[in-house]
Amino acid sequence: MKRSALLPKVALALLLVSASVGVSGTVVPLFDADFNADAVGNKPSASPAGAPADDQLNVRGTAEVIDSAGLASKALKIARHPTAAVVDCVAAPGPHESGLYDVRFRHYATVDESPLEVTVRSRYDGTALFLGYANGHYTLVSGDGQEMISETYPTGTARWIHIRLNMDERKLMLRINGTTVASDRPFFEDLFQDVHLLRINYVIPTVAPMPDKPGECVVDDIMIQKYIPDGGGGGIRCNR
Repeated sequence: MKRSALLPKVALALLLVSASVGVSGTVVPLFDADFNADAVGNKPSASPAGAPADDQLNVRGTAEVIDSAGLASKALKIARHPTAAVVDCVAAPGPHESGLYDVRFRHYATVDESPLEVTVRSRYDGTALFLGYANGHYTLVSGDGQEMISETYPTGTARWIHIRLNMDERKLMLRINGTTVASDRPFFEDLFQDVHLLRINYVIPTVAPMPDKPGECVVDDIMIQKYIPDGGGGGIRCNR
């Protein structure tokens, strides 16, 4: 059974935060989609069930809710064929310009020949980072440039992705399955001034003669949260 079916969403979020940072604090949910209330075979609701009430899920292209054996729950399958696929997870209205923010989701790929692209964006389309996945490897693009994460992550294996954004220090951290693989990386763009949405997408190449390769992944438990440490959080750095 899915963990979010056993625990209220806020309690699950608090458990994830305390396990990953080793400190206590308050979690404010800004986006939460687990697809349990959605019908298999359809696109998910544009208004995810549960709190917060005013988050949004915008889906374009090939994406549908499935019963995922790999995640033991309903989940969202995103595919590159026959069209581009874009999933925008829009946070509850802000602005969210200061403090610590956590972006999390579970996923696995079934086909990884075409790059999956994950970005966190501001209201005016500034970008904090690009996280790509293809051929078993993640690539991170931040203000420090492009780097490949050394470990191999094969298709069919589910994993947690956790991105922490420190809006005051303008730094980010990336964890995969609880392991920190990048920390204290500056944001990609100065234009990234607030936490507005998480985008997960496949894009059809527009530059010939790029090959038309397939890509397909399954995502679940997508969360955007503001994290307020006990005591105001002035001493907690991005890489904890």
